[in-house]
Amino acid sequence: MRSIDLHGRPEFFHGIAALESADGGLYAARMMPELREFYRRQSEMWYFRAVGGAGVSLEFRTVARKLAMRFKLGVRSRDFFGFDVVCDGRLAARMTSPMPRDAFEFTVDLPGAGVRTTAVHFPYEVESFLESMELDDDAVLEPVIYPEAPIVFIGDSITQGMEAVAPGETYAVQLARKLGRDSVNLSVGGMRMLAEPTRHALNYRWDTAILAYGVNDSACRTPLPTFREQTIACLRLLASRPGAKVRLFTPIPWPAQPQNHPAEFTLEHYRRTLTECAQIFPAVEVVDGAALLENDVRYFADGVHPNAEGMARMASRLYDRLKGLAAES
Repeated sequence: MRSIDLHGRPEFFHGIAALESADGGLYAARMMPELREFYRRQSEMWYFRAVGGAGVSLEFRTVARKLAMRFKLGVRSRDFFGFDVVCDGRLAARMTSPMPRDAFEFTVDLPGAGVRTTAVHFPYEVESFLESMELDDDAVLEPVIYPEAPIVFIGDSITQGMEAVAPGETYAVQLARKLGRDSVNLSVGGMRMLAEPTRHALNYRWDTAILAYGVNDSACRTPLPTFREQTIACLRLLASRPGAKVRLFTPIPWPAQPQNHPAEFTLEHYRRTLTECAQIFPAVEVVDGAALLENDVRYFADGVHPNAEGMARMASRLYDRLKGLAAES
């Protein structure tokens, strides 16, 4: 097998702001340094989640039959992590680890024959540095180019994909794949509706934005006037892009909501506020989170975050909803 050097080749990576060289190897950064610094100043927890590879993938077309990769791993927000390798739209390999590691390597057989499209999805919960990549001696590779501008996801842990066993299980990755679209995921677990991260989204190329907050605002009891103010600020920023489509998700159910949660901070109050704010902006369409997933613990990993089945249901219903909105416009 021969070594593939991807230094200075950002066109092979998707869901990134920049391809950075670091001591550990190549870092496919989904966030620009200024946004990572914003999260670092807020808290260590948010920073660790911000540097994870949510929505990041390495995609190429090749006739190779075998792929080998080695990664150095940095800070993490969860002990477990996983990589997915997808070949021509089908899962070829899923490598997971239930415990922290400083490095991870794998060799996989790529199914099929002839030129195929391969995507390696990076873990959302750990900082990953690509140290080496190898393909068959006679194999060449070319980048995958998406004709449309990416979708940008801006949200909390549910949209980042927290508690999914592997990156391909997250609803954002599944939805983008169903739509045949590239995407950038700027979501960070624990975040509430806040204009500052959304402002940074304007530095990226995209034509459709998905804004999805609310559960943490309810859990942390964000005052509704503050939530309204921040929601309007976020929507104004996103709607300022000419021709942009903005999809505002209201919160999905929260089966683990404490029985003594104050009535004035229930999810329904935040859903109603989001719907009212959306009416101010013609470019904004509301997607009802309560219709995306049943309020049933069978579809949740921990009563807050959807499990694999829950994520799949969300992605399927979102696909139908977004296709319907596209047909109406």
